[in-house]
Amino acid sequence: MPHSFGLTPGARPFELTGSNSMRSGRRFMDYAVDGRPLLQLLSESARGSLADDLIPVLVYDWSPDDEIDVLLGTCRSDLDDGRVPLYTCPECADLGSGAITTVVERDAETVRWRDLGYQTDDEPFDDDYLLTDMGPFEFDRV
Repeated sequence: MPHSFGLTPGARPFELTGSNSMRSGRRFMDYAVDGRPLLQLLSESARGSLADDLIPVLVYDWSPDDEIDVLLGTCRSDLDDGRVPLYTCPECADLGSGAITTVVERDAETVRWRDLGYQTDDEPFDDDYLLTDMGPFEFDRV
C-alpha cells in the first residue's frame, strides 16, 4: 500500500554560533510521508546524524525549479549516478558539502524512493552510508 505524500513548511532559524560565524536562517518545504516531515523521520533513524544540519532542496529563496524538475523526472540529476538529492547543505546547497539522496523509480501508477543515503558529489555513492531503516517509500503518482 502506498505511503501518503505531501509537503509541509519548515524553517531553520538564524543563529550566531561564535564571534565571526553564523548559521543562515532558511525557510523551506519539507516532504511529508504519512503526515510526518521526512526530516523528522531522518533525525529519528538509526543513522540520523548523517542528516544533521541538512535541509530539503525546496528552499524558498533558492528558486527550487531545477530541484522540482529533478524530483518530477523531467530533467536529470546533477549526480553522475542519477541519484536524486532530497536534502542538502543549508549554507551553500552544494552537493559536495553532503546530501541525502535517493534512487527514484517511476511507473504509470507510482513513484518509489529507495536506498536513501548520505552522499557527496565528489565520489560515487557508498553503500556504507545507506539509511537502511528509511524507506523504501512508494507514493501514488498522482
